Amino acid sequence: MNKNEVKKLFWSLVNGIEFCCDTITKNSSGVVVERGMALENDYSAMYVLDEGSIKIYDNHHNVIAEFTEDSELLYILKDLFEVLD
Repeated sequence: MNKNEVKKLFWSLVNGIEFCCDTITKNSSGVVVERGMALENDYSAMYVLDEGSIKIYDNHHNVIAEFTEDSELLYILKDLFEVLD
């Protein structure tokens, strides 16, 4: 597995999430800290601007998954979904 491929996949996901952005989170000062998209069952996929990570939240806004540009799991999941498709 090529580290550059993992990074390209991560940033492709970030671009997609930001392009489909229908949800934002602001801090107490009103500054946007997350941009993302709503998913089924009130889940959401958010790009955390200051952390450079993608977080998946459940319907209670608990983090159920988090990925960075070094998360090899993203590439493994991509391969798995392609094989199953």
